[in-house]
Amino acid sequence: MLMALRNLFRHKTRSIISIVMTAATVASIIVFYGQAHRILDLLFTYAVEEQYGHLQIADHRNWSHKNQKLADRLSELSPELKTQIKTLPELVNLFPRLSLQGLISGSDNQFNVRIVGYDPKLETSKESGFSVDKGRALTEYDTDNIVLGTGLSQRLRTSLGDRVSVLAQTIDGAVNATDLTVVGISLTGLTEIDDQTAYVPISVAQKLLDTSKVELWLLRLKNVADVPRIHDQISTLIERQHPGLAIKTWRELADYFNRVEEFYGIQNAVIYSILILLTALAVFNTVGMSVYERTGEIGTLRALGLTRQDIVTQFLYEGLWIGVFGGIVGAFLGAVAIFILNASQVAIEMPGAAVPIVLEADLVPKAFILAALMGLCATMVGTIIPALRASRLSIVDALRTNI
Repeated sequence: MLMALRNLFRHKTRSIISIVMTAATVASIIVFYGQAHRILDLLFTYAVEEQYGHLQIADHRNWSHKNQKLADRLSELSPELKTQIKTLPELVNLFPRLSLQGLISGSDNQFNVRIVGYDPKLETSKESGFSVDKGRALTEYDTDNIVLGTGLSQRLRTSLGDRVSVLAQTIDGAVNATDLTVVGISLTGLTEIDDQTAYVPISVAQKLLDTSKVELWLLRLKNVADVPRIHDQISTLIERQHPGLAIKTWRELADYFNRVEEFYGIQNAVIYSILILLTALAVFNTVGMSVYERTGEIGTLRALGLTRQDIVTQFLYEGLWIGVFGGIVGAFLGAVAIFILNASQVAIEMPGAAVPIVLEADLVPKAFILAALMGLCATMVGTIIPALRASRLSIVDALRTNI
């Protein structure tokens, strides 16, 4: 291997170009992976904290593709099942949700909105589930207050302290209404949600629908890795005690997260493939020129008894050194690039986003390992073809180049 290292720097310029190309590939993979990881981590946090929890329990008709009456989708958990779930050591909390479609009016405007009812006493993490842009989140002491999405507040032309009227149908079809005070303006960053969503205490939602039931029970766990096991465990309990209910994981429900994850998977795979190909071509050129210039040397080595395999191994070692140096430099450059990116706070406008999204990336150990392996793979692929060509040179023809 030391001989291969010395041979590598016979032509320093070419070797350095190959190392720089490999390092650029490694650094790029680290940055792309870290950026995708940051976006998916934010989406995961939003999906679990704000929308789905880690697990959801509801009437099986709640997830049916057929239109179901709201009354048929509401359900209750027996005290026995609640107790069994709450005794699980993996559980953080169990809380209900009840959403409905209603008409909200303020000043001279009125709009159809989705009203989400939740229990502020149980769902304490709700305050961090969305960002309260103005005012405050709901508390367990709120009985006639409401939090509006930023876009909805602007459309209604309302501000903190204003009263709004909410009109909805009960589960029996009767009309019901209530007046609420705006105590907070929420900001999720998604236009579709901020323009059409309001949050109320679940008691208010139940009053509007004239029911004591809820739509969903959400479970938040200490560790996402426990989700499959807890899902199976609770599913068994439900089959015994509540055959009409069903349980689903956040992964089954988070369609947007799954589509974004798939998008980044395909996008990064294409980018990685292009970078690896370019690196392999750069190394192919470096090692290929080395083979051409050292034809006489190869003939001499073969005449002294080295086998074809020995020649291939010698050049593969050179490719290995390029990969090692490129990986080390690339890892350093990747970390520096991420620090610079995060410090720059570059914001971009994304479709469907209510506010500009800051481009940031995470330092993910897995990304460094993956990038180093891909860089090494690229250098070995770029080395193998000229190495095989060198091993197949005729000894006599190769020795003639020394004359």
